[in-house]
Amino acid sequence: MSNKKYLINEVSEMTGFSLRTIRYYVSSGIIEPPEGRGRGGFYNDSHIDKLRQIKGMQENGMRLKDIVNLDKSSEVHKTETNREVWFKYEIIPGLEIHVRKDIEDSERKKIFDVVKLSKTILKGNQDV
Repeated sequence: MSNKKYLINEVSEMTGFSLRTIRYYVSSGIIEPPEGRGRGGFYNDSHIDKLRQIKGMQENGMRLKDIVNLDKSSEVHKTETNREVWFKYEIIPGLEIHVRKDIEDSERKKIFDVVKLSKTILKGNQDV
């Protein structure tokens, strides 16, 4: 991916979206905000690609609401497939043990023993 930087007016010319529409998409979270602040903000190729995708879907009759929902559902799917599940065991307020699901499944008895022993050791000494 190229590291080219574009001003908003260049993005507008390249994608066919007005400056106002691009700003709306940024403020609505449809596209990522530009890097930098104010007039010094710049867009990159990923912004261009995303806007071109949106433009193509709109030209094929999709409404913006449907495009956004489609994008959100694909993001949820991506994060769910890469997500690890952890179990949390509170020993005392402010002190927890976190155990990954695969270990919790295979070592449940040992984990319960560790939690029970930890609670016993810390019982009455809540000033950890």
